[in-house]
Amino acid sequence: MKKNKAFFQKIAKPINYERISKGVLSHINYPLLLNRVKPQRTGDSCGLSSMRSVFLLQFGIETKERDLEKLMKRFHMEELEGNGIGPKDLANLMHYVSEKNKIDTKVFVTGKGNYSQLKWLNEKNILPITHRKTREGNNVEHYEICLGPNEREIFLYNSYSHLSSSGFYKVSKPNFLKEWWPVMRPEGREKWYLAVIKGDMELPTRMFNGKYL
Repeated sequence: MKKNKAFFQKIAKPINYERISKGVLSHINYPLLLNRVKPQRTGDSCGLSSMRSVFLLQFGIETKERDLEKLMKRFHMEELEGNGIGPKDLANLMHYVSEKNKIDTKVFVTGKGNYSQLKWLNEKNILPITHRKTREGNNVEHYEICLGPNEREIFLYNSYSHLSSSGFYKVSKPNFLKEWWPVMRPEGREKWYLAVIKGDMELPTRMFNGKYL
C-alpha cells in the first residue's frame, strides 16, 4: 500500500475541480456540473460511473449509477468478473439513455487510438472513455475519462475515489501512453477508447479507424 501511495505522488498529480485549467474547461459542455460528478459506487463500477459522468458533462443529462445497474439486470447484462461492464453492454446502455432523453447519438469504439485522436475529440467537446490497467498491482482493468491532452500531459477523471478527493488528476504524456490498454486483452498493444458523439457527426476516416456500436 505504501508503494502504491508513493507511485500516486510521483506519477499522478491530483487536482481539485475548481483548479482545472481553462483550456480543459473549454472542452466540457457543462463545466458548471463538475461538482456533481461522483465517484463510482462499487469497486468494479468504473464503466457505469464513467458513462454517468460523460452524459453529465457532455450532454447535461444526469443519471444515477443505481438506475444503470437496474438496467443491466433488466437487459440481462453481465458484469465481467473483476472488470465490470464490457464495451458492448456499455454502448447499449448509452443508446438507451440517449433515446430516453430524446437525443440522437452514436457510440464510436476503436482499439487503434492515439494521442492525436483524443486531442481532436476533446477539441470538439467530446469526452472519450479510455482504458488502462489499474495501479493497484493486479490485472484488473479500469475505465477513465479523458478531459484534455496537451503536448506534455493529459487531464483525466478517475471515478475510483482514492486517487484524489475529486477524482480529477493529470499525468505526463509518456506515463499515460504506457498505461493505455486494450479491453480484455492485457497482452495486446491496442489503445482502446469509446466516445459518444452526436448522431449527425461523422469522424474523419483518414484519422479514425474503428466502428460504431
